[in-house]
Amino acid sequence: MIQRLCRMVLVVLLSLSSAALAHDSNVATLKFIHLSSGKWGFELNAPLYGLDRSMRQINADNKKDLVAGSKEYKELIVAYIKSGFDVTALQRVDKGGKITKKPIQLSLGKGRIKLGNHTTSMIFEVIGMPKNSDKVDFKLSYMSDDKAQQNVLRLIDGERKARHTLDKINDYSVSEVSFFKE
Repeated sequence: MIQRLCRMVLVVLLSLSSAALAHDSNVATLKFIHLSSGKWGFELNAPLYGLDRSMRQINADNKKDLVAGSKEYKELIVAYIKSGFDVTALQRVDKGGKITKKPIQLSLGKGRIKLGNHTTSMIFEVIGMPKNSDKVDFKLSYMSDDKAQQNVLRLIDGERKARHTLDKINDYSVSEVSFFKE
C-alpha cells in the first residue's frame, strides 16, 4: 500500500515538472531547418506573453491599445521577429582554384503565424542561404529583455541535428561550423 502511494506521488511530481517545462514563459524554441526543396526555413515557437512584452517595449510610443490577434498586432509581431533575425552565412567561393569566403546576411521571407493563448508559432522562408557554407553565425536575441530568457536553437538537416542554448551568457549568439560543412 505504501509503495503504491509512493509511486503515485512520484508520477504526480514528474508530471508536474514536465508540465512546467512545457509552458515555461522564459524558453523559446527556434529551428533552422533544411527543407526537402533545398531551401531553408526558420520556425519559432515562443510564449505569446514574452513576444507580446518585447514587441510592445519596442513599439511603446503608440501601441498601448493594440489588440492581440488584430492584423496590426500580427504585423508588428512579424516585424519584431524579422528585425531580430541576425544570421550570417560564410559562403565558399571558388575563383579559378582559389577559395575565398564571402559573408552573406540572411533574411526572412514569406511566412505564417499562429497566435495561441500560451504558445505562438511562426515559420518563415530563409532568404539568401548559400549551398556551400563553411560557417553560420547566429544572433537571435528574441525576448532578451527578460534576464532569464533562453532561446533553444535547433539546426535540422534530415537526420543531422544540432542544438544550442542562446542566453545572456553567450549574448544570444553562436557560430556553427561543423553542421554546415559538407
